[in-house]
Amino acid sequence: MEPSCLRTRKTLEDIPTKNEFWEVINKVKLTPRQMEILELRFIDDLLVYEIGEKMGISRKTVERDLRDCYRKIKRILEK
Repeated sequence: MEPSCLRTRKTLEDIPTKNEFWEVINKVKLTPRQMEILELRFIDDLLVYEIGEKMGISRKTVERDLRDCYRKIKRILEK
């Protein structure tokens, strides 16, 4: 994963409360699937393969959607 995505992921992991997490996420235009993936990853603390299994999608799809989410969130956080 590219360094900027890793930094964004770390930032999301460091958000102390669910409310603050959702404040950041709600500023970003994400698809319903991307929102679900983020919730499963950061709220339910599932791994990529577990998210794929739970949602019935491939691990690669989960990884791609997460990268896209991180890029969108990074743009919002930089404003």
